[in-house]
Amino acid sequence: MTDKKSLYSGHSLLLVQFSQSEDSRTYLDFDRIDDGLESLCRIYESVQINKKKNESGSKEGKIEYELT
Repeated sequence: MTDKKSLYSGHSLLLVQFSQSEDSRTYLDFDRIDDGLESLCRIYESVQINKKKNESGSKEGKIEYELT
């Protein structure tokens, strides 16, 4: 049986591509999986905020979450 702590302590790589261009491919390197997941959430939120700014023409972007 695998211990939960060992599931979250492994080295991990996050592969990302920020646009259609293959030149935008890169990777982020993390010592812990939970750090990689935190970074993935921040990247996603940043993209969503920038998308809202572009759609509204505003300088501020804000996203809201609803837990159900």
